[in-house]
Amino acid sequence: MINAINRAHIYRFVAKPWNDYELVSTIGQALRHRQLMLENQRLADQERVTLGQLSDSDLLVKQLEREEPGITKVNWAADGSVMLDDEE
Repeated sequence: MINAINRAHIYRFVAKPWNDYELVSTIGQALRHRQLMLENQRLADQERVTLGQLSDSDLLVKQLEREEPGITKVNWAADGSVMLDDEE
């Protein structure tokens, strides 16, 4: 189980029955951790732009993906039309 948790990058395992305070605290910590990770990624990307390792347009695409995951990905049909999620 620990190996599966580590591979899935799970922040923390909370066993049942949980203490409400512990659960709320863990959720708050996980959200703060996520914000720190996103900020670190943003700063690293900005440094890559400064060093010329990442273009401004690539940076914008990465920012869009962070804000709206999947927004830059398009599913094309064989006839060239855009497929919506509920279409097959």
